[in-house]
Amino acid sequence: MRAELSFSAPRFAEADEPLGAVGSSQERALLVWLAGRLMALGLVSDAEVESSGPGWILDACVFSEPYRLECSEAHGTSEQNWRLSLSAQRSIIDRLLGRRELTADDALLRIVREILERQPDFSGIELVMK
Repeated sequence: MRAELSFSAPRFAEADEPLGAVGSSQERALLVWLAGRLMALGLVSDAEVESSGPGWILDACVFSEPYRLECSEAHGTSEQNWRLSLSAQRSIIDRLLGRRELTADDALLRIVREILERQPDFSGIELVMK
C-alpha cells in the first residue's frame, strides 16, 4: 500500500538537473526541499534525490525503516498541482508476513503531511491510500 498526498503550491525554483535526468527540475526541487525539512527535524541523515523512470525519487531511512517518496506535478502556470507518493520499502519476508504495510497513521506520513500543512502558500492537501 502507498499513500498519495496531492496539493497545490507555487512553483519551486528550477534546480540543476544531473546529465541524462528524466522528469522536471520542479519535481526534483520539491523533493530536495522536503529532504531538507526532514533533515532539519533530525529524521533523515542521508537523503539523496535521484532520477528514476518518469520522475524523481527520494529514498530515506526514517526511524530505522526505509521509505521511498516519489514526486510528480501537473504542469500549469504559477500555481502547481503536486502529487507526493510515499511507500514503505518492505523486504520479501515483510511482504509474506504482512508486516510494515503503510497505513494512514504512519509516523513519516503524518510528519510529511504536517510539513506541507504548515506552509502558508500550500493548499488543498488531500491524502489517498492506494
